[in-house]
Amino acid sequence: MASAVLPAARCWDPRIQGLHPQMIARGFYEDLVHPSVGPHPVPTLPFKYSGIERWTHRASPMLGQDTREVLTRVLGKSVTECDQLEADGVIGTRPKGV
Repeated sequence: MASAVLPAARCWDPRIQGLHPQMIARGFYEDLVHPSVGPHPVPTLPFKYSGIERWTHRASPMLGQDTREVLTRVLGKSVTECDQLEADGVIGTRPKGV
């Protein structure tokens, strides 16, 4: 049986160890307000451009937040069709069964 050498290193998990002080000092995190979890730091790209003040501009969408807009504006569905899809449980803002 041949032996192998694998490179390995400890990983920093901000959920367990908190935000890394060096990353804070370098502006790696941007504060963002999410409608569900409130204000929190979000990791961004590890570099900056002089013309870009922020990488993050809005929070991740909530479940179903943009569904009606996509169905009507992009796919051409009517409001009545969207209402029927919601009544049938095809679309919505909560996971089925919750």
